Amino acid sequence: MNGAGKPGAPNRPWLIVGVGNEFRSDDGVGPAAALRLRKRLPTVAIEVCDGQAAHLLTRWTRADTVILIDAMCSGAEPGTVRRFEVPPDTIAAPCHLASTHGVGLAEAVALGAALDRLPRRLILYAVEGATFREGIGLSAEVEHAINTVVERVIQEAAGAQDDATDASTGGKGSEAES
Repeated sequence: MNGAGKPGAPNRPWLIVGVGNEFRSDDGVGPAAALRLRKRLPTVAIEVCDGQAAHLLTRWTRADTVILIDAMCSGAEPGTVRRFEVPPDTIAAPCHLASTHGVGLAEAVALGAALDRLPRRLILYAVEGATFREGIGLSAEVEHAINTVVERVIQEAAGAQDDATDASTGGKGSEAES
């Protein structure tokens, strides 16, 4: 069982969290994507988080599905976008995500699993950064990649809303019958 399966949870079907630090160049991709998504998905819960494990756990505990957007440093070409879904070893093992956060995202997922505090679904969109030095502003590659991430998250959100509508209408969708 996960945190979302506990009594009283979830209190929202899904949540998007932009993870990162806008004052460390490309590490700001998560907050930048969250800002753009707020404009495009005004009815969706969208938050920004610094990436600390306790802060992530607090945010995702009461959501059924969580989409995280964060920077990665895996050696791929800057601007590369990858999508991962829990189990934790899917995030930790294949790509060896390096984080500018004190405890990385993979560790936060592992801690959440150990504490039974993971949402039913946890999805990560990771964007390969070019630089993580101090300063405001994203590299051109990461700036371009945000558009890809935003579109993919919107598609995923639309799919989630369609699934919820199908479940509540017995699979008939939201169209009125004539």
